[in-house]
Amino acid sequence: ANEELANKAESLAQINSKTMLTSLQNTKDIATIKKQLQGGE
Repeated sequence: ANEELANKAESLAQINSKTMLTSLQNTKDIATIKKQLQGGE
């Protein structure tokens, strides 16, 4: 049972870090798009 819990915790941690990486990437993309929009005016 402990092993199962550890595995679940591990996969949750992996999902969390992937989500964080994705949102970081999205934030960078949004910043880039904003710069392009402001430069286009």
